[in-house]
Amino acid sequence: MSQLNSTIVKPINSDFKAIYAAAMYLTEHITTHFHSDRPDPGQYFYHLIQNNKQWYELAVQESYSKLCEHVRGELLASAASKISSELSVPKPELENTVHQFVMESLKGPLKEYLKENRLSTWTLPKSALTGLDNHRRAKILEHIHLLDIPEQSSLDRPEYAPGPDMLLHKLGSMDGTSIAYSITKIFARPQPCLLLSTSGSGKTRTVLEGLTQYWGFYFLCSCDGSGLGSSDLASMIKKGLIHDPNFTMNLSSVENPEDHLLQNRQLARKHFLEVLLARLIIFAIYLEIVFTTNTDTYTEKDLKKMWLILQLKPHLGNFSDIFLHLSEILYGISANQTDLEFVAKSYFYRIQAQLEKRRIKISQLAVVLDESQEAAVAYNTAFMSGSDLPSTLQHRDQRPVIREIVRGWMDLNPDRIDRLTIKLIITGTGLEKATVQDAIASSMYKQYTFYSTYITGGLDDREVHLSYLQDYLPSWFMESPQFGYLFDRIRHWLRGRYRFTSEYVSLLIQDGFRRPHTILNEYVKAAIGCQPTDVSETITVTESRFIGELPKIEYFPFDFSKLIRNDSKKYELIQDLVKYVYQYYMTSSNPFGFTLKQIDFVHYGFARYYGQPEQLQEYESDSDNGVDAPTILTQNTSLSIRISEPLIFLALALWVNRNSRKQNMFSLHYELCNKLPESNNLVMGNGLENYVAYYFATVLGTQRGCRLGDIFHFHGQTQLENVKAQLVAINIFHQNLRHKDESNDDYTSSTILDKANFMPPSTKNGDIVSIGETISDVTGTEANVPDLSHCTSTLGRRVKKPQELLNWLLFRHRNPICFPDSNFGPDLIFVLRLLGDTPKYIWVVVQCKFRLTTQTLTRKAVQDSLNTLAPNCFYIQKDGNPYAHRELPDLPKRTLEALTLLPSRETKLAGHYSVLRVICAFPVPVHLKRYISGYVEKEDKNSQMTVAEQSTTTVKAKFKLCTDPDNLGHPIATINLEKMLQITTDKGRKGVAICFKKEEGQTI
Repeated sequence: MSQLNSTIVKPINSDFKAIYAAAMYLTEHITTHFHSDRPDPGQYFYHLIQNNKQWYELAVQESYSKLCEHVRGELLASAASKISSELSVPKPELENTVHQFVMESLKGPLKEYLKENRLSTWTLPKSALTGLDNHRRAKILEHIHLLDIPEQSSLDRPEYAPGPDMLLHKLGSMDGTSIAYSITKIFARPQPCLLLSTSGSGKTRTVLEGLTQYWGFYFLCSCDGSGLGSSDLASMIKKGLIHDPNFTMNLSSVENPEDHLLQNRQLARKHFLEVLLARLIIFAIYLEIVFTTNTDTYTEKDLKKMWLILQLKPHLGNFSDIFLHLSEILYGISANQTDLEFVAKSYFYRIQAQLEKRRIKISQLAVVLDESQEAAVAYNTAFMSGSDLPSTLQHRDQRPVIREIVRGWMDLNPDRIDRLTIKLIITGTGLEKATVQDAIASSMYKQYTFYSTYITGGLDDREVHLSYLQDYLPSWFMESPQFGYLFDRIRHWLRGRYRFTSEYVSLLIQDGFRRPHTILNEYVKAAIGCQPTDVSETITVTESRFIGELPKIEYFPFDFSKLIRNDSKKYELIQDLVKYVYQYYMTSSNPFGFTLKQIDFVHYGFARYYGQPEQLQEYESDSDNGVDAPTILTQNTSLSIRISEPLIFLALALWVNRNSRKQNMFSLHYELCNKLPESNNLVMGNGLENYVAYYFATVLGTQRGCRLGDIFHFHGQTQLENVKAQLVAINIFHQNLRHKDESNDDYTSSTILDKANFMPPSTKNGDIVSIGETISDVTGTEANVPDLSHCTSTLGRRVKKPQELLNWLLFRHRNPICFPDSNFGPDLIFVLRLLGDTPKYIWVVVQCKFRLTTQTLTRKAVQDSLNTLAPNCFYIQKDGNPYAHRELPDLPKRTLEALTLLPSRETKLAGHYSVLRVICAFPVPVHLKRYISGYVEKEDKNSQMTVAEQSTTTVKAKFKLCTDPDNLGHPIATINLEKMLQITTDKGRKGVAICFKKEEGQTI
């Protein structure tokens, strides 16, 4: 037995003595020919016992005779069937290394870890209380203390002062919430699970909450710089593989690629097994420590949470990442794959035995691979499909590295159902199911297919959003009159995924709740690259009195460049997406959806899954019939992919427009030019209306304003000609409407009919008026497009119902331009600020007339336009009767009342209702003087006229044009078409004129 004494390394197991004694007994009592060729029979029997649950229990019970009978019978049966029962015993170097690490670097620090509180409470820095009185300071400090938000880890981010860790707040206390349903669906079933969700929607928090209820491991496939979690797996993916000199990065660049493929697979499985083994070893020691010290102090849930926190904050002893350190040690000794598998399996059993000895039942260990979308595309030139049997690459397809991770780890699962197995949970944003299915099908773990589930939650609903804020904001803050206005802005900008509001709340807390609107502005600016101007100037001035730097925004802008990374197959799809986001920017159209063929839109972070969790089916992968997600999703209506978040829409629209030239995509101007001839495009609406709106936003969206006489031809003498004006969006927050939600157009007809809502805003009642600019910087990085630098929202809002138009007229939206419903009359309406010592405001209504001919408009068409633009004719039909709307019987009257609510409106220069009327004819301009002077124009041959109209045209001299149908002194102008064409060409953009072939004799 000297051989046994000299070679067995004392294992990390309290039952060592029993197993040691049993191994000695077997060595003495089993015929030597069973192990005569082994240099170390004691070690051989020792590992046989450890790797068999029944034999292990007999050894612990000291039932040596029965144990000897079982082992001898198994060996005889193996010999008779000529099946080798030999186990490859690991080389001493591997176990010696592990033993040394455990004794020197692990046990002591783990004991100290049990005394720590890794979730120590974050405290507000004194600088965040500057400018507040003592009473307010005390209230804020008390509230933050009661929140008990843990402090972020600063080890990986020394440039940032530690802030509150919103992700880990209330970790392990979500049992009674909506997350509980998702956790059961994800963790309870034995099959591998694919969890899909866009970034920021609560995916990581859900799996972390699950790991406080289920034993398991948390791995990150890529590190996001947050300092949370070990970088062991991410480091192996990014560095470990390519640093192995035997690894081939590109199989197509070498001779005998089949051999290199098999070698790559072996290397990948070995190195990723090193990562898993490191986690198993530390977990086993963790269990040993907690079960031998103060066993009664902790509940099972406490132990799970403490183990999870160690994985999330992995500094231990002298090492900033204990898991990474051990995996690097294992990488350095370069043990063979067989040895690693053997030791890993023994640790699986050891872990199960330790837990079950404490009457903790466990059949599976949850292994979470979080943020695996990068691993789902990495190294696809180094790995391929198919088995390990030799075959040519012609019959194989490229596969990413995640396939090898899944195969290697799943192959560790035993065939016996009473042994601890891996429950794999792969999370990602836009993972292809086929990749994961192929990996599972290729592993030894074939008894299960995987299933997919989706996280669709978010802060879309107003009440849910408000409830989320109530968990963090002080009651006195939310009960203040100003909070309603702040929440209205939060809903406008941040509704959607959790991350937007969570990050904003974190910044707000770090600033001591002093400058909520300023912080919201900075957060939105960081996300979209554009300064929001939808906040009242009075509020920003008030907040500016608080000194001190704002909290640093750790927000990373959306990386939309992934959309176009050399993938010609997606070019058409991307161009369609570009059109959709331009549609949203121009019209604020309703959210639109995709099928899973556009799953990359989720992957890149700007589309989300939608559906009620209790209604969603779990989509099984079926390799036999080839059903994949695109088919399933289009057949099931409970789940969809949609883009609906304002922040995402605006960020994407601005990014595409700014980078259109370098990314080979259409600019907004190009798209609008192409759609000009379309009178009723289903996606974009009327082409000319959209282009004119864009043009006005460009020329009137400047800091200095634009002289109105430069862009309009005014009829008659008016001082407006020399006034500079600026496009603005007015938003009025009424306290009596604070429970209504602008995001859903949540203003009913009954609300609109309430005369109280047609009263001017009252500051005494807490009403707030904000007037914001939409400023385009034509000196931006892309010379061919104006770069929006300031905005209140998307540019336009296209409405289909009178109620929606009245909502806009009553300043309940933030869009500077509105496209009214067809019964209103004018095609466009917006507000201009007349610049001067005391700014005044006017309405502008525009009638667009498009003719693809060389002819000018008829007198009748011009008169119709003039009638349409008269305020007294709004919602008046051609027969002179009011438009009859069932829910709004006094619609024309209500509309005129709404016009009078324009703040500081200019009546002297713009008439009774402060309205400037504009006719925009294209491509031939309208000269009103010619019509009024009796000039007989060449009729438009394409116009359809009745007999009565035709008789009218025969006596044009008797037809008198009425330029002021309601006789209220509203100025009339036509667009300066020459100026519009000059501006669109001078700025280097594609001019409108080249969209059409000039016909001979046509004058522009």
